[in-house]
Amino acid sequence: MAGMRYQPQGKLQLNRQHALASALRLLSLPGVHRGFDAVAQQAATTVGVKMVSTPDGVVGGFGAALGAGSTDRITTGLVGDFPLTGRSYIFRFRRNGGGGGNLGRLFDKTSSGGGQFLMWYGSRAAISYGFYAGSSTERNIDIPGTASTAAVGQDCILIVAHAYDGASSTINAYVNGQRVLNDSVVAGVLRDAPSVPLTIGNRASDGARVWDGSIELAGVIDLVLSPDQATALSGGIYQTFANPFADDDEEARPKSYTLTVSAGAFALAGSAASLRANRKLAAEPGSFSLAGAAAVLRAARQISVTSGAFAVSGSTAGLRVARRLAAGSGEFSFAGGAAALVASRRLSTAPGSFVLVGRGATLVHTAAPAPGGPTYVLTAVPGSFALNGAPVALTAARCLAAGAGAYSLAASPVNIVAQRRLSAGGGQFELAGAAALLQVVRRLPAAAGTFTLLGSDVVLKHSAQVEYARAPAGSGYTPQRHEYHSRPAQVFTGGRPPAIQENYR
Repeated sequence: MAGMRYQPQGKLQLNRQHALASALRLLSLPGVHRGFDAVAQQAATTVGVKMVSTPDGVVGGFGAALGAGSTDRITTGLVGDFPLTGRSYIFRFRRNGGGGGNLGRLFDKTSSGGGQFLMWYGSRAAISYGFYAGSSTERNIDIPGTASTAAVGQDCILIVAHAYDGASSTINAYVNGQRVLNDSVVAGVLRDAPSVPLTIGNRASDGARVWDGSIELAGVIDLVLSPDQATALSGGIYQTFANPFADDDEEARPKSYTLTVSAGAFALAGSAASLRANRKLAAEPGSFSLAGAAAVLRAARQISVTSGAFAVSGSTAGLRVARRLAAGSGEFSFAGGAAALVASRRLSTAPGSFVLVGRGATLVHTAAPAPGGPTYVLTAVPGSFALNGAPVALTAARCLAAGAGAYSLAASPVNIVAQRRLSAGGGQFELAGAAALLQVVRRLPAAAGTFTLLGSDVVLKHSAQVEYARAPAGSGYTPQRHEYHSRPAQVFTGGRPPAIQENYR
């Protein structure tokens, strides 16, 4: 499976179609399942190590700043001799400081003067690859430029390729896809530590060289990567994992595919119509339609519509998108007896029209894969976004925003649920129908524009604590104080009830 750009969540599995799959010995996301190895399908032994959420996913935090303390480490199940021809290592990390003894380890597999390790060498201000060879106790190869590329707070992808011919070692290194160390040769027969397991984030023997910072990915490859392989791996490290959202037959296709429609017509029509796109489905000026008694459209990555028409119609119509669904200037519509739309990442509509019409219409926007994960957005910009039908439901797990334009839900029973934030910018946000229900778990702001609930029975529910800030203007008053209320759902027929319109000085 090629083209995976995001850190996978859920069960971690190796992408068996990847070019390096047969050579991978260890593949771990230290923050996901606490260092679970996707190659061996084996859990690691963890001491300390907190899971830390970042914009890029979940990372493993090591040391007092991010982890539990100075002994944090992940002991993997990788043991055995160093390969006869060589081995490569890949790490994605961020450094906070020097770590234990100013020699914090990204990994360590050493004991009694044998083995290999990768560390921050404080006195040399560099990431250094170390190993034992010949009669000397330790050989260290500093990675050029890492004083800046691996400076505190900098995300860094580092690959070290260690070739061995039985009498000498040749070391190459790549930082963020660029070759920075070219054929550094060290003479001497390797002295190994085959019985010692590889440890991430600390020294294996005593846990006294904790890494100070975060480690997002760790991999060991029993192959000396070429420059082309190292560059490709740096730019697509998550392609080594199987796509958790793909079906088995989709995972069997290692290449990326695109289905596009240019000016003209693309149609599926019949009693049972199904279309599946594993990567991208795009419709340009023209017509794209699904029509039939049972119509299903699934796109694993992206479906987009530019000026033209995209329609799904039938008695049962469904559309599922795993990453992004976008509608440009033009028309995107669902029409049928039962219409469902599921988007797991982002749903956006640009100037034009986005419509779901039918007897049963449902729009679902899924939650983030993990606490603190990426924020998913449902937005409506100038144009029109509408849900119309007898039963209409809209669920947004993170953020629902309406920009200048119109956003409306109209039908006899209307329901909208937002778990985090629902906002209306300059424009119009409207719920109209015989029975309209709006539920917000966290926040409901309305900016300059119009926010309206119309109907014979209108209910607004705020399940979390409601906060009002009140204080008169002018000197002589204490700073603004807050008043908190936890109240059940209520029917709004005017302003707020007098009981919650108190001012504090």
